[in-house]
Amino acid sequence: TLVKIGDVNGDAEVDVIDLALMKRHLMETQKLSSVYYKAGMIQKDATEIDVIDLALLKRVLIGTAQITL
Repeated sequence: TLVKIGDVNGDAEVDVIDLALMKRHLMETQKLSSVYYKAGMIQKDATEIDVIDLALLKRVLIGTAQITL
């Protein structure tokens, strides 16, 4: 399975929907699992999704950061 970092809904796009789903995950109202959970771990060497991943995704969406491997 191919995982695109930041694409937590699996639609092959990193967009505001992914940001909303990640926020729901952190608020524990809708948990991410499997490859979608892995896609949400934007920080290198991350072991879980946290608020820093959310902030990084927001920065990617507004164009002030890029996701690098």
